[in-house]
Amino acid sequence: MTAQTPVVFFCPGKFSFGELQNAITMARQLPAELPAEFLVSEQYLALVQGSGMSARAIPYGPGGEEAVLALLTGLQPAGVVVADHHLFALERGNLPIEKLLSAGAPVVALDSLCLGPGPSTMRMGLSQRPETKPIHRWFPAEAEVPAVPDGVSLMRPVPVAGLGRPADSFDLYGESLKPHRTRDEIFSRLGISTDRSLVVAARSNWATSAYGLLGRLSKDADSGTYQTLGNQWWVEMFRLARRPITVLELTSGTSITTWSDDVELRRRRYEPIDEFVDILAAADLYITDNLTSGAMAKAAALGTAAVALVNERNERSTDPFSEKWLASMESYFPGFDMDFLVNPFGWTEELAPLLAKNEYLAALPKAEMFNLDSCAAAIQEHLGVESGPVTQALRHQVAGLPRASALLRERLNV
Repeated sequence: MTAQTPVVFFCPGKFSFGELQNAITMARQLPAELPAEFLVSEQYLALVQGSGMSARAIPYGPGGEEAVLALLTGLQPAGVVVADHHLFALERGNLPIEKLLSAGAPVVALDSLCLGPGPSTMRMGLSQRPETKPIHRWFPAEAEVPAVPDGVSLMRPVPVAGLGRPADSFDLYGESLKPHRTRDEIFSRLGISTDRSLVVAARSNWATSAYGLLGRLSKDADSGTYQTLGNQWWVEMFRLARRPITVLELTSGTSITTWSDDVELRRRRYEPIDEFVDILAAADLYITDNLTSGAMAKAAALGTAAVALVNERNERSTDPFSEKWLASMESYFPGFDMDFLVNPFGWTEELAPLLAKNEYLAALPKAEMFNLDSCAAAIQEHLGVESGPVTQALRHQVAGLPRASALLRERLNV
């Protein structure tokens, strides 16, 4: 092996920012003699390069599979890291994971959902309704996650993936997760007055895409209906906190700013990883509708308060605003209120292995997403309060685990 033989991080996700962040975090811990090369979807190429990584876009479409294999073979990798193996089943158009073995290098697959070597069946809650049949081509009612092929080993990044299978678990961050700029510097860069609270928010990209498709195919809605209704709900949640708040939603979409009373809602493109860490550390709260969010775990590790919006009991608030909003959602998107830990998949049963022995997820505050009182109360309770119990749970959970680079080198035999 020469000094220039790379470890290739194969990141096929078009929606999954968290898995990509985990891969970048791992790559940065590799020694100089093991440079990293990223293969990512086109939309994330500039972000990965802006994070200091060498990266190329994954070829898709006709002939894409052959092009990927030719690219891999040409790189002569010391090993291939797949982030994350379940994405091969959830996102259409990816080559089978076993094809990566034909590049002749060891293959390791990250398993952040703790699904294990498989096989697994993942149901999509939204697609259980007959009205959603038009989007089943992209979001089928069930996705079969095949067994991980012989020759592919698994690694589980903690804090998100718990200790259900500790032999495969590793400390994702180690000592690497530190902000480089102060809160005041970040507020100044973002143009936010320091007398405002900063909330970093993330709506599931999967949900935005699925509901966008449903809206586009509906005679009563359009591709932006879900986004518009979501903005209304989120602004009302934060308005009830009774303080000036800037909500920064990082997204792969366009940048937009809207105001309502003291709530400023900004949509801003994803930031390179150092910028993102600085923003998370400066924030007063991180909130998302995805319990498995890697960014939420990163926020908690930095000491930033975090809240997960879930729908486990289908609690609905009954104030006039909520009743009107919920009726609109039911009209446009029947089945929107399915039980979920990850919107819009559901996964209330499928994530049982992830939840087992997972101190971090047990300590994480949750709010019922369609109960405005529950959401507002969680925001009021945690906004600006250091995430002490959750951060301590994270630290305890990673204690004694190997660092990412150590376990990766062991698995790749490099």
